[in-house]
Amino acid sequence: MGMADPKLGRREAKKQCTRQAIVQSAKVLFSKNGFSATTIAQIAEAANVSERTFFRYFPSKEDLLLEDTINLLAEVEAEMVKRPVDEWPPRSLQIAAETILARRIMTGEGVPVMAPARQELHHGVAAGLVRAFMGWEDRLAAVVAARLGELGADMDSDESRVYAKVVAKTSIGALRSAMQLVEDLRAKQRVAPEVGARMVSDCFSLLSGCCRHPLFADEASAAE
Repeated sequence: MGMADPKLGRREAKKQCTRQAIVQSAKVLFSKNGFSATTIAQIAEAANVSERTFFRYFPSKEDLLLEDTINLLAEVEAEMVKRPVDEWPPRSLQIAAETILARRIMTGEGVPVMAPARQELHHGVAAGLVRAFMGWEDRLAAVVAARLGELGADMDSDESRVYAKVVAKTSIGALRSAMQLVEDLRAKQRVAPEVGARMVSDCFSLLSGCCRHPLFADEASAAE
């Protein structure tokens, strides 16, 4: 086997740094000026790259939203996997989401700015967002199914398969509702981090009593 080309590794690392710089600069500008008022030229200048370089990474500024949303979903999923196996799954997703959102806010990374651009998204990006959430639903259903299996549930039963699928979709629906509510507020005014956290908590609280399963800890006691 041939040895890896160190130049290729450095080149890929530089490309990744440039990509991250563009995404981070865009999020700062979107948060400060709004999506519509932010231009690609401004993003490129903030990231210290040319507009030509920007277009090598992203076809449009809308595509930045897709990239950031996909990254956020992956971070929340990874955090949820760390939660206790017998924890009520919606509670696990809520805690994971709150943890990641708080971490992003503390580091200045921010969260995806989607609402101001909903009517501006071109078809490809909108379809990409739909696919991203559909894929995430399937992955979280697999996480719930794996938990059930570890706890001794019969994974060949319709009951287990239905539970895993429904609880994943329902929990993601609560999280998406919270994100949407926050972005609706953000379109009108600056939203404090604690307001976003409260929205997440309020949306998930509506699931109390739903999606129960004897193998998972009762959601009421888990929330205490």
